[in-house]
Amino acid sequence: MKQNAEQRAFAKAHLQGFKDKYFFPTQLELLEFDEDLGNFVMPGVDVPTTDIIEAYHQVNTGWAMYKKGITVDRWISVEDALPENEQQVLATGFDYGKSENKRHYVICEYYENIWMGYGGEEFQYITHWQPIPQPPKGVE
Repeated sequence: MKQNAEQRAFAKAHLQGFKDKYFFPTQLELLEFDEDLGNFVMPGVDVPTTDIIEAYHQVNTGWAMYKKGITVDRWISVEDALPENEQQVLATGFDYGKSENKRHYVICEYYENIWMGYGGEEFQYITHWQPIPQPPKGVE
């Protein structure tokens, strides 16, 4: 399954840290990271050896555990990734063109390079965004 914008931004931000900390760097040399899938793959291998299969399972297990174990700053820079079209997000930016130069937060929708608020207001100074969290379990 293809990765969405948030997952791609996460991988971009954290993949090198994982590689730097991974205990068996020679295993990383046998694989490559597939950005579309969000995990490591065996590049161009017709019949994988036991070493490559073991590396594949250990590295992908390590990557999954690394992703779960770190504390994630969920803010995504607009320079790293943009939301899917028509995705509601929590966005932040500076002053939205006002003179006080304060950071503001807004729930808005991203649509074809436009950040649009509920009242139809267009926001031009968005610097970061994050998906709106799911509601608490049991709440409709």
